[in-house]
Amino acid sequence: MGKRGGGPERRDVRGDVGMVAPPTDQTAQRWRRQRWLHNVYTGSFDLVAEVTELLGDLARQVTELADPVVVRPRVEECMSAVVGCVEVVAASPPVLPRLPDDALRDGSWVPLLVMTAQRHSPVLRALLDRAHRPGQTFAAQGSPSALLEVALRELDGAAYRLGRVVGQAQRRQAVGSVGEFNANLAAEADRRRERARRSGAAARLAKYGVAIGDVDEMSTG
Repeated sequence: MGKRGGGPERRDVRGDVGMVAPPTDQTAQRWRRQRWLHNVYTGSFDLVAEVTELLGDLARQVTELADPVVVRPRVEECMSAVVGCVEVVAASPPVLPRLPDDALRDGSWVPLLVMTAQRHSPVLRALLDRAHRPGQTFAAQGSPSALLEVALRELDGAAYRLGRVVGQAQRRQAVGSVGEFNANLAAEADRRRERARRSGAAARLAKYGVAIGDVDEMSTG
């Protein structure tokens, strides 16, 4: 029944008994999370797979840039976000080494993050498994699942911002390539016009028994 003078009464139904359990498939969880819908993460969650899925293709795109170093700040933001996911279980979070330029050029920064995730995944899975109750449909605030979801949203955002910057760099690179292509086309058109002009001039001079080479020698002599 609605409130007096207003719409239907709103209530939080995420913890209602009988709710359909949220998905455990990570693709479905990712889709929900990126739309600010809640998930319950259990011991089946694979942080390595999540890091690889979110950042693997972006790393490849970065290697294809003319100057991958331009996206360094966004890559470092992604690295910090992965550390944030690990902090859910790590008493002392890992300190990642400074990212060398070569790691941006060859994409090796993602394997570094994957190794970090692998190192802490068993503890994370065990923690999520112990904290999960069968039939649970909502992770209470401050629970391992809820803390992980907050950290994963930070990673989602960092990956999105990296993708946006990579796209901007790709567009600038494409404009440069198009400009160079157009300049080459214009130069080739100029060469064709010059060849046609000389060919026409040679034909006209031939009527008088004069070769165009003779004219060139006279003009430079």
